[in-house]
Amino acid sequence: MAKIIALVLFSIFLFLSLVHFYWAFGGKWGAEGVYPTPDAETPPKNPGIVPTLIVAIGLFAFAVFYLIKVRIILLELPLWLQNYGLWVLTSIFAIRAIGDFKYLGFSKK
Repeated sequence: MAKIIALVLFSIFLFLSLVHFYWAFGGKWGAEGVYPTPDAETPPKNPGIVPTLIVAIGLFAFAVFYLIKVRIILLELPLWLQNYGLWVLTSIFAIRAIGDFKYLGFSKK
């Protein structure tokens, strides 16, 4: 069962990673409405190529991490990452869900 869940999470993170790579190299599909603005007239501030690539690589690393955790990919991780890696992922997405208290997350106005 753990391997099935890991494969589902791998697929989700891989898809999100590929979308970010697509956006980093100039793709426009799916980008409308992704970046919040204070009103309808204000154009969104799109991040540059480097921040988008960092997110894409990070999401891909998250995807591979799940495969490593269930031993589909046999790779030794540092002990701290083996012990706390899932907590790090959970914390990153919890902070992302809370948001910036302005435009993103549960706390947006």
